[in-house]
Amino acid sequence: MNPLSKTSVSKTKMAAIMVAASLLALVGFLKVAYAQNTPPPFVILNEQATPSLTPVGVSKLTLTVEYTGGYYLYDVYFQLQPTLSCGNYIISPSSIYVGWISPGQELTLTYLINGSLPINCQANLNVNWGGESKYSQLTSSYVSAGGSGSTSVTLPVVIYGEPNIVVQVNQGYLIYGLINPITLTLINNGSGPIYNMVVSIQANGAYLSPSGASTVINHLNPGESVQLMINVAPTSTTSVSLTITYSGISQSGDSVSGSSTISMNTLSVSASQVTVYPLNSTLSPGPGIIEIGVRNLNLVTLYNVTIQLISTQGLILRGNGTIIVPSIPSGGYLTFTIPVVVPLSTTTASVSYVLSFQLPNGYVSSGEGTLTLGIYGVTNPLSILLLNSTISPGLGELTLRILNSASVTLYNVSLVFNSASGLSLGSSEYNIPELPPGGSYYISIPVMVPSTISTATISYTLYYYLTPGTYGGSVTGSLPVNVISPQSILTVYPLNSTISVGNETIPIVIRNNLGSSLSNVTFTITSTEGAYPLMTSFNIGEIKSYSTYTVTVPLMVPLSAGSVVINYVLTYDVGKYMSNVNGELNLGVSSAPSIIAVVYPLNSTLNAGLGKLILGIRNNEPVPLYNLTLIFNSVSGMSVTNTEYHINEVGAEGTYYLTIPAAIPSSSSSVSLSYTLMYSYTGGEGNVEGQITMSVAGLPQILITGYTIAPKVATVGADVSISLTLVNSGPVTANNLNVTMLTSPGLVAVSSRSIYLGSLESQSLSNVAFTVLPVRPLNGSIIFIITFTDQYGQLHRIYYNVPISVFGNSTEFTGFPGSHGFFTTTISRTSSNQHGLMAYVTITVVAIIVVAVVIFALRRRGGGSEGR
Repeated sequence: MNPLSKTSVSKTKMAAIMVAASLLALVGFLKVAYAQNTPPPFVILNEQATPSLTPVGVSKLTLTVEYTGGYYLYDVYFQLQPTLSCGNYIISPSSIYVGWISPGQELTLTYLINGSLPINCQANLNVNWGGESKYSQLTSSYVSAGGSGSTSVTLPVVIYGEPNIVVQVNQGYLIYGLINPITLTLINNGSGPIYNMVVSIQANGAYLSPSGASTVINHLNPGESVQLMINVAPTSTTSVSLTITYSGISQSGDSVSGSSTISMNTLSVSASQVTVYPLNSTLSPGPGIIEIGVRNLNLVTLYNVTIQLISTQGLILRGNGTIIVPSIPSGGYLTFTIPVVVPLSTTTASVSYVLSFQLPNGYVSSGEGTLTLGIYGVTNPLSILLLNSTISPGLGELTLRILNSASVTLYNVSLVFNSASGLSLGSSEYNIPELPPGGSYYISIPVMVPSTISTATISYTLYYYLTPGTYGGSVTGSLPVNVISPQSILTVYPLNSTISVGNETIPIVIRNNLGSSLSNVTFTITSTEGAYPLMTSFNIGEIKSYSTYTVTVPLMVPLSAGSVVINYVLTYDVGKYMSNVNGELNLGVSSAPSIIAVVYPLNSTLNAGLGKLILGIRNNEPVPLYNLTLIFNSVSGMSVTNTEYHINEVGAEGTYYLTIPAAIPSSSSSVSLSYTLMYSYTGGEGNVEGQITMSVAGLPQILITGYTIAPKVATVGADVSISLTLVNSGPVTANNLNVTMLTSPGLVAVSSRSIYLGSLESQSLSNVAFTVLPVRPLNGSIIFIITFTDQYGQLHRIYYNVPISVFGNSTEFTGFPGSHGFFTTTISRTSSNQHGLMAYVTITVVAIIVVAVVIFALRRRGGGSEGR
């Protein structure tokens, strides 16, 4: 509908009035122009306006203008200029160019006016031209009749806006089976008001209440709206259409009317289309949260959704049981959280609820249901362990460990002792503010234990809360306690029940029979009978549960002692409390030996070679020995320089060390000697006889089992290889084994003169090879020096001689066979003795000199004979 497209009678009258006014104005202008010789006149024949539909917008103004002058005009411009009384308007275009205008020509000028409506004011139409022309009959052409000029025509501009009514509805659907209150909003979106507007509503597919609703609205200005309330009851589930018609009078007095049609769907809404379900179907004991989901399967939005929990089984609510949300859209869902507390022993739980909601039309619907939940319960969430189930009489301490085996934190745990069977407890109740899952809490309880009981039982009750303010439950039980006597806590006994006279060390074993550690343990000898303690106090420290500690007690037992009694006191701490044990140890004394002094070697094994035998002479008595004489009755396996030694004194319980030079051949496997030791002491004299046997550590023995010369026939200028085979025939490894070659004149060493072989184990072979270059014929030998160290670091040296004959390149001759062999020497590691080599060299030189002298004498003798 476009109410502005109509042409009313009032507009026609208005146009006639405007034309008449224009004619009067034209007559006036003609008079003025004639009298004052003004430019040619213009007459406005018609004025038509098309207003904007909006209160502020663009309106179109169309003018029909007639030129009544007698000349031709060219370069003509028309400009519409509103007066100041019109306000601030924008005219487009600002100027209209026409070009040529003929006398009596009609022009149509269209302007767009941008501004607010209504407009009721005066405007000027300004005309400008560039010149005037007329037609000359003489020249049959146009000639100039005047110059440029301008004129202005005043005209009224009256533009009233038109109304434009649109209809809106507050919802696009209806609910079947219910009377739906609907709000219609009529809005004037036009640029002009409407007066005496009559509105009527008709429905198709539904009943209206009241039927055929109609109303009258006095006036509705642009931008204003009015609401109409109607009730619609659909007759079926099909769509419903509403037709809204209106009619009225515009500001200019014209009749306006229109209609709108609104189509609305019909929906079925049910409470069964709202589902309620738990998102977490399983809970753990203790504080928790139930997550409830609500899904709206209806095609409409639900408002004021309320869930009210009416009963619970197996759990406790921690907050408000009613939850309200503003709305749930169609197809949407919301989640609610409900804080609860689940008792630890619960295995199942249920929650009953009522769900209510409001439909868009204001009606309220409701439903009810039950949520079932599974719960992992715990029967006994708390347990107590008595760490020291055995205590001794007197003031002691019990240590308890309380364990939370539940999967949740427990609060305000209270341990209450109901009875203690004769024990006196330091307190009957203990409180634990918080105990986390799997956590432990330790409690130390002072206790007084009478010596008249051997067992006791402590009964208790544990109370706990699932939250700081929500009671959870209780656990009851009992703890058996063993009471032992102090004498049975520790066991003290000597490692040996019989000791010897003289200075003795007695190992005393202390055993802890408790299941807990003992601390600050001290062992003190209070008195002894039959012996003299050299130390009376021993600080042991800690003895762990069921473990032992050995105290070594030094004693001096005289020859007259027949038995020894040691009285002691043993103090210890169990936890924070101290106790002690008194006792005595009875020891027997072995018969006094026939010898007071003992002779013994410091080493049970001797090394072969030159060395020293160190003997210890120990005085076992607490008195010194004087004028000691040690005589070797027999010596086997070694040689000593002296068989009798004198010692002035050996102090009480002292030891004298005697160093004896000895030579031990490597062939000895053991050494033995028998001795007599004579001595005197205050109160008498005595002697002791005995025998000492010691083993001899064997030495490595390096032997050369053979050699090889290649080639067998050596010639001048050709390399010769000499290989030796070494074997260690000794019982131990030879270390730092090295072979060095000494060549005779005429032989040049090609290979290294010294080869290091390292270690050679017992009964092992090793090969070594050297290379020499003969530079002249000879019949001589090569000396090899083999050195090694034994297991004691002592250096050994062996010399080995290998004969060699070298022939010339072109002549072969038979040399004199030489001799070969080896001999050994044993020196210390730092020795540089070369006497063997020097002796060998000296003998060789002497032999050569003797041979030369003999040959010279024979030649001389032969020469003498010839001379004769």
